[in-house]
Amino acid sequence: MFFIFLQHNVYVVLKHFRCYIIIMNSQELKRYLIKHGCSFTSGKGGHLLVKRGSKKSVLPMHGTRKELGTGLVQKILKDLDLK
Repeated sequence: MFFIFLQHNVYVVLKHFRCYIIIMNSQELKRYLIKHGCSFTSGKGGHLLVKRGSKKSVLPMHGTRKELGTGLVQKILKDLDLK
């Protein structure tokens, strides 16, 4: 198992030819999605609707320091075909 440090609070874990991004807050994930061509529109409450081509997902924006769950990050990336 290898850990690669990408930026503050973002690590990639390489295990058995799979890549997992862990320990991200919503602002860091938003920056990552912008770099990969996603666009954002306001959703209900503290959520953003994320679009990448015809794919859509919802990104919760519940505070700047609150970390997102690993499963949620993976689901958002999978919904947008980034995983």
